[in-house]
Amino acid sequence: GGLGRGASVSNWHRVGETPANMLVELAKRGDSDGVRRESDAGKSIHVKDDEGRTPLIRASMKGHVDTVEVVLGLLHASSNMQGNPRVRDSINAKDLYGNTALLVASRGGRPADRLNYYQIVKMLLEQKDGDDCLVRINEKNKLGSTALMWACEYGHRDLAELLLDHGASIDEKDKYGNTALLGSSMNYFTDV
Repeated sequence: GGLGRGASVSNWHRVGETPANMLVELAKRGDSDGVRRESDAGKSIHVKDDEGRTPLIRASMKGHVDTVEVVLGLLHASSNMQGNPRVRDSINAKDLYGNTALLVASRGGRPADRLNYYQIVKMLLEQKDGDDCLVRINEKNKLGSTALMWACEYGHRDLAELLLDHGASIDEKDKYGNTALLGSSMNYFTDV
């Protein structure tokens, strides 16, 4: 179960519910300090919840810019430790539906939060190993959708332009044969 009304994360941990994915819950809530504290206490930043979502995916999905920044820093720091995944693998981790942090951030959220999602997508695209971008920009989920397809489908012109500037392919097709351009026109976003 999740946290009940008025419960704190620390109480949740004490009442015996499984704290294994506490870092994911903290990231989902945008609790950057809590994420840092739990990581410092030895909790793995690579943990997944019951939907296969990592702290990076949850924070990206909810538009928590500061938390995404903290998680990325922790991923870079932990990748230097033996036995932990490479940063590239962690940044491109997929949930049960095949969605990555870039995909969920490209979908965006409420219009009032669009700047947050733009900042998150930009931050993810700026993750480099030398000149090599760590994010797989044309990665597809289980339905074959890419970040560019979702940005276009949800009318996020600024995100679509950012993705295209970083090499997103406009020719990718989902499992139904749809492209990003078709997705934007089907939803009447003709300026995307």
